[in-house]
Amino acid sequence: MKKKFFVALSLVLLLFLGCSNQVRVTGKVTFEDGTPLTEGKVLFENDAFFQAVGQIQSDGSYTLGSYKLTDGVPRGTYKVYITGAVSAEARDVRGGVASIPAFTKLIHPKFEAPETSGLVCEVKKSMKYDIKVEPPDMAPRR
Repeated sequence: MKKKFFVALSLVLLLFLGCSNQVRVTGKVTFEDGTPLTEGKVLFENDAFFQAVGQIQSDGSYTLGSYKLTDGVPRGTYKVYITGAVSAEARDVRGGVASIPAFTKLIHPKFEAPETSGLVCEVKKSMKYDIKVEPPDMAPRR
């Protein structure tokens, strides 16, 4: 009797785990020359405003998480964008009396919103989704 119970329980657990809608999505964010983006977060957002987030690491890699840091994302189609891609450097104010951070954008602003990034990912199974970004526009030099 115990053996049948454990077999049935094992089958139920396998069925439950096999039906999970969460899949692993990893990738790397780089510039066209292959240099990694080292700051920010990758966000996947669907039409129901569900978001999955992946922290960009120093080598440009990320792993998405929906409910936990790296638990994956439900299958579906997502608009992809990047937030927090800035560097902060201290700058002196009033002859060194105070120091406040000066933030510099690291990517083109179009990548900062789902409507303008142009990035769409259809997640059907565990996958790698690499992203190429462009640097911010530079002011014309005189």
